[in-house]
Amino acid sequence: MNPGKIQIHILYFTQAGADLAAKLTRELTPEASVTYKSGKGCCKEWTAEHFRKGNVLVYIGACGIAVRAIAPHIGSKDTDHPDPCRAPGRRQ
Repeated sequence: MNPGKIQIHILYFTQAGADLAAKLTRELTPEASVTYKSGKGCCKEWTAEHFRKGNVLVYIGACGIAVRAIAPHIGSKDTDHPDPCRAPGRRQ
């Protein structure tokens, strides 16, 4: 990864999520270093690793998964970075 670029890490849980992660990666790569992987079996550990570093985290899937994953790591909305969520195939 390029240390001069923003670090974005994407976690997905379905094939539709994988497809969206790949599309986001293609679109964001010129401005950022993007990595993505399946969240099956590693969501808690993945979140802990990247949250501590202050990286941008993107969860593609149910909002509840993201909320439960970040809950142990947040302290205050005034001091923590935002983690917006959106499920694939859903309207905002």
